[in-house]
Amino acid sequence: MTRALLVVDHGSRVALANESVAAVAELVAQLGDYALVIGAHMELAAPSIPEAIDDAVQRGATDLTVVPFMLAPGRHATQDIPRIVAECAADHAGLVWRIAAPLGVHALLAQLVLERAHEATAQAAHDTASSVATHAPAPPATDPGTAALRTAGRDADPT
Repeated sequence: MTRALLVVDHGSRVALANESVAAVAELVAQLGDYALVIGAHMELAAPSIPEAIDDAVQRGATDLTVVPFMLAPGRHATQDIPRIVAECAADHAGLVWRIAAPLGVHALLAQLVLERAHEATAQAAHDTASSVATHAPAPPATDPGTAALRTAGRDADPT
């Protein structure tokens, strides 16, 4: 049995935003719990959920866990993603699948909120010292998953 994990976000028209789920999927893959870890998007970007499931099955997956990379149990996490997964899984006889809860309220997220706040405070202090105003946040320097995103620039065109 080959286990696969799909990390699914909403998807965006902003390429830089879509790269985040791939970076998170890579970090999760490095932990080694799943043979395959794939980032996917519910809509607006590739790979879509069906494309990612097809890829996982073609690479030997017989057991699939889908984690909505969302904070709250809203419509996308509780209805749309499960519906899309069920429709696609029906095309793959023998595929065992499940949908995990979204990230939700968790102590690790609280810690991350504080970390981001501290980074913003430190950046503001630096900007004030050098007389540079910061309007848009840069990907945090302490986050290894955003190293590739940092090189794309802070003021990427959102169109």
